[in-house]
Amino acid sequence: MDNVLIFGGIIILLGTALFWEIVKRVTPFNEYKNSHPVKIVGFVSFGIVVVVNLFVMNLI
Repeated sequence: MDNVLIFGGIIILLGTALFWEIVKRVTPFNEYKNSHPVKIVGFVSFGIVVVVNLFVMNLI
């Protein structure tokens, strides 16, 4: 059971890092204000990906 949790944590960390790199290259977030729609959608989609990964890893 512990190995599954460690493996899941590693996958979530790698997915988060890859997602962050893609977002950083596609849109220059530093130039946008926090209320900019692109920045809001980016944060929401990131949160959805993290939540889905957590729930899927708990089902496995």
